[in-house]
Amino acid sequence: MRLLTCGHCGQRVFFENVLCGACGHALGFAPDEMAMIAFDLPPAAPAIEAVAADSAPATVPPSAAGLPGQSDPASTATGAHPSPATAAPVPATEDETASAPGAALPPVWSRVGSDGPALRPCANYVNENVCNWMVAADDPNPLCRSCRTTHVIPALGKDDNRRYWFALEQAKRRLLYTLLCLGLPFPPKTEDPEHGLSFHFLEQVDPAQRVLTGHDHGLITLNIAEADDAHREAMRTSMHEPYRTLVGHFRHESGHYYWDRLIDGSPWLEECRALFGDDRADYGEALQHHYNEGPPADWSTRFVSSYATAHPWEDWAECWAHYLHFMDGLETAAAWGLKLETVTPGASPVIAQAPGVNDAAVGPALVERWLPVSQFINAMTRSLGLHDGYPFQMPPAVVAKLEFIHKVVRAAALGEVPMRFGADAPASTAEAPADNGAAGATADAGGGAIAVGNGAIAFSDGSPPTMHDTSRITLVGAAPPAGPGELPVNPDAPAGPTPQSPAPDEAADAPQPPAGTPAPLPV
Repeated sequence: MRLLTCGHCGQRVFFENVLCGACGHALGFAPDEMAMIAFDLPPAAPAIEAVAADSAPATVPPSAAGLPGQSDPASTATGAHPSPATAAPVPATEDETASAPGAALPPVWSRVGSDGPALRPCANYVNENVCNWMVAADDPNPLCRSCRTTHVIPALGKDDNRRYWFALEQAKRRLLYTLLCLGLPFPPKTEDPEHGLSFHFLEQVDPAQRVLTGHDHGLITLNIAEADDAHREAMRTSMHEPYRTLVGHFRHESGHYYWDRLIDGSPWLEECRALFGDDRADYGEALQHHYNEGPPADWSTRFVSSYATAHPWEDWAECWAHYLHFMDGLETAAAWGLKLETVTPGASPVIAQAPGVNDAAVGPALVERWLPVSQFINAMTRSLGLHDGYPFQMPPAVVAKLEFIHKVVRAAALGEVPMRFGADAPASTAEAPADNGAAGATADAGGGAIAVGNGAIAFSDGSPPTMHDTSRITLVGAAPPAGPGELPVNPDAPAGPTPQSPAPDEAADAPQPPAGTPAPLPV
């Protein structure tokens, strides 16, 4: 990520900040400008004042103003958004929306220190304390480009759910920042119902009714338990994964979405199959084999993770996530002027360079730039007593896959090959996945349509679905909200059983269950 500064005083600030710790001005990230803008808040705006005061330096007790507390003094000192965990509970009902359609738009904020278009804060910034992005003043949607892709959230009246929602939105904005840098569209399903992107953040409230983390035709579902650091670390440890993060989940799942948008039915498909394998292989059988037999003995010479060996779709998604890691990580290192000494006597220092989406060839060069940076990251995290920040290797076969991904992204960004969005999207020529064994769980839902109500998924005939990432199962009743900003809440009880995947992260090596163990559903 690039360096961000306060538009008023030039102080270095961070992507999550809502307040400049030096001059005290309110901050908001403007995605159209890719910059942090400083603002003078309008007078007599209690909700907006609450956001600013809630983000004040830790020397000002939040309780003095009757505002939510902040458990991390270091983050408040730099103006980071406060954790909303202690915010006043919002009673949750099935009709609750974070920003109801037709609601009054937040007022325009007055820019200071820079010229540019008029902006107002996202409604989830001033009303919910879970965002810090800005919206063009003439945009009728109360939500920013990130928040309008979230269509289902957990019930906010429950302990910790607001904090989990906050963490998920924060990680999602990291993903979308990188997609903006790469020129990749992510229209919400409210604007492009067929090809758009939608996030459902669901709570599992009954062990018998489990929430699946995964992707299906533009719908990315995440179990909000992944936002619980203790739970996520316990999952990482139990599955012997070297890496498991919220940002990683988002990057991996976005890989499945862009496979649909960039590869499926496109001129790239055959070349993709030559590198990643034939995606027409039965997905359910492939996953069953992976969890029964484990990865090939030589997997580390051809794949970025053992999970990538399960099916070509997973290989693509794993490599896609690493591509986003590289692009964002190298931009960060270059922005900070990272200069690393080499172990070779007389060799020139390694100066971090940010790759550009327009670079013609980035595969080997990308790895050459990333390797010393990742070694430095791992050395630093070990010095702090933490796990390696990037515990992976890049064999030549993976480098070739990364180069292909960059070639596809570059061609899409330059308009050389049309992306599959809206009315311009061609009909898919890829074969639909075969039945995975559950009644009706085929590409057209077979004998039982899927009913979707308030975030829970079940076949209408009562049988549990076997869903996987790109099954193209038709979701009955899964239409996006009718108006901008409408955000249904996951109710206390799901409407039907939804199986859950252990959700390996985008580069995680899961343990292999004994032979005969049913294959968990993937992410």
